Amino acid sequence: MKLTIWGSVVDEAYTSLLMSRSDLPFDEVMALDRVQKGRPVSDEVLRRLRKKRLVEGRRPHLRVSASVAEATGTKVDYLDERGQSAEYCFALINDLLVTSGPSPRGDIDNLVFPHLPAGLDDRQKTNRVDYLLKKMRWDGRIKSVRVDGKRMWSIA
Repeated sequence: MKLTIWGSVVDEAYTSLLMSRSDLPFDEVMALDRVQKGRPVSDEVLRRLRKKRLVEGRRPHLRVSASVAEATGTKVDYLDERGQSAEYCFALINDLLVTSGPSPRGDIDNLVFPHLPAGLDDRQKTNRVDYLLKKMRWDGRIKSVRVDGKRMWSIA
């Protein structure tokens, strides 16, 4: 059997997924390919993919799930798109403040930004770091201090 799709290139890794997961209908394999390429999928297909736990994230930042990434050999891309966990980012911030002492927000941003999901823009990454710092402050792990008139973050 041979299939030709004009004007579209299907990723070979997803073809191998199709071979290994014979329970997936062809339209879902095509939808996974679209998600992997960052293209939109219909609401109905997205619901089916979510129900089968084949995709993660919110529109427009959908990504294939860890199980699909494992099956297609794209685990590294999956981790880059997903970003690191909040706990990992908390540990990075904590390590910075323990080793360097009070640090300005710019240093924290420079440290954490590369570990956040690749699909976020700078404004969204800034908001994510805001949340991380607020959460750490609410938990009593860090505090905001003034050093030479500049706002800094330090260990509480």
